[in-house]
Amino acid sequence: MENGMTPVDELTGMIEQCNAVDIRLALYREKEAWRIGYGEVLIGADSSPHERTWTYGEDAFIERRLPGPSAADLVRGMSQQVAELSVSAPAPQDSSSFQRIAGQVRYNNAVLPWPRTNGSSARRRKPRPGRGG
Repeated sequence: MENGMTPVDELTGMIEQCNAVDIRLALYREKEAWRIGYGEVLIGADSSPHERTWTYGEDAFIERRLPGPSAADLVRGMSQQVAELSVSAPAPQDSSSFQRIAGQVRYNNAVLPWPRTNGSSARRRKPRPGRGG
């Protein structure tokens, strides 16, 4: 297994080139919008996921297929309409980590027949007032 770092622009460029990607989002309500607390993007899945949206008061969960450019914009921190919800994402760090995984290996409850690369990008942290930045 290989691990490393890559610029977020490279990751979003790869997502953007896809006609469609599968996403899973865990959201929380913040004012008039839903913010992404956790998200996954899967490129190259054989079949579409069951499109599902669950809302529980201040939390929501979305699973569906999106156009690659829309998913890439979410990773960039741009707001999108997803499943009739106004979804905003925090701005990502400048770089992301990746992990190359062999085919037929279970990872995060998914087994794909081909090798894959998992990318991870964390949001930028806002300085907390009165804490010295």
